[in-house]
Amino acid sequence: MLRTGGGIERKSVWHVIRRVTESPLAPPSLAELANELRLSTRTLIRHLRKQATTYQELKDQVQSQYAASMLRLGNTTVEGLAADLGFHDASSFRRSFQRWLGCAPSKYRRATRAVSKQNPGRR
Repeated sequence: MLRTGGGIERKSVWHVIRRVTESPLAPPSLAELANELRLSTRTLIRHLRKQATTYQELKDQVQSQYAASMLRLGNTTVEGLAADLGFHDASSFRRSFQRWLGCAPSKYRRATRAVSKQNPGRR
């Protein structure tokens, strides 16, 4: 994911990943992250671009992993998960989930339940 070289750029990217991972339900804004790093927003965007990524891509990656894990556990509804992740409605979340993982949340949940029934000791 991260390119080699570019020390300050890589540190900036790792900071963004760490902070977004700490709070996937309410990730800090790009401006907040830039402020924490004592950079302008444009400079942080350039740092991310030099590492071949964007804030939105990193945020999507963290939120997609969170959503997939919550659906595997089966403790939440799609509507509840959409609200938790800050989507305006479940439909928007479903479209994002489809883009992230290539299938609808309901299909993903069914597929992971089928796998877990085949391998009862694994989750």
